Amino acid sequence: MLIGKKLTAQQGLALMAMFAGAHGPEVMRRAYGWDRVRSRGKGERTWAFWHKEDGVNGLDGPIGWGSVHFNTLDADDEEGVLSLGVFPQYERRGFRVQIIDWLCQKVASEGAKRASYIVFQANEPHSTRTYKEIKQSLTTPWQHAGTIWYPESYHYYVRELQDGKSQDQAVSDATSEGARSRAVGGQAGCTDDCPIGDNLPADR
Repeated sequence: MLIGKKLTAQQGLALMAMFAGAHGPEVMRRAYGWDRVRSRGKGERTWAFWHKEDGVNGLDGPIGWGSVHFNTLDADDEEGVLSLGVFPQYERRGFRVQIIDWLCQKVASEGAKRASYIVFQANEPHSTRTYKEIKQSLTTPWQHAGTIWYPESYHYYVRELQDGKSQDQAVSDATSEGARSRAVGGQAGCTDDCPIGDNLPADR
């Protein structure tokens, strides 16, 4: 299970720098399209995620991050756009799926009808693996909605959400300790706001 912390803009920038440093410039350009450390876009919100067992003071730092945003120029926009990343030492262990599912629950609770994310084709082998898994699966809620070829080629994936829930599970009710969401199948138990640890101190 994971726990998460919603980050301020400054904390998010620090985490992006940490993430880019862990992967290196070549991987960041190929997998994420970053030529420099990415700053948060207008209306975008970012969370960092840790092992629940380790807590946010885990010596190895966060497992990964996720962010969501809506099109602030379109008042009728109902698509939550997801971005996320997992630190190298935690790749291929299912954490990416847990973070994606938690983000879907988050945007669904805020009225989104769809969630989407992209995978750059240069990000091999992840791009080919994701494309095949989604195209061949009979159970995944994700659909391949198209491929953009210019200026950077990437696959575009979309998932339908319904009435404040994903297709698989409703978002849990808010509690006095903060809004809590459960990932599909109970894989992640991430809170919207929790103590964060010394490496990214929270503003209280």
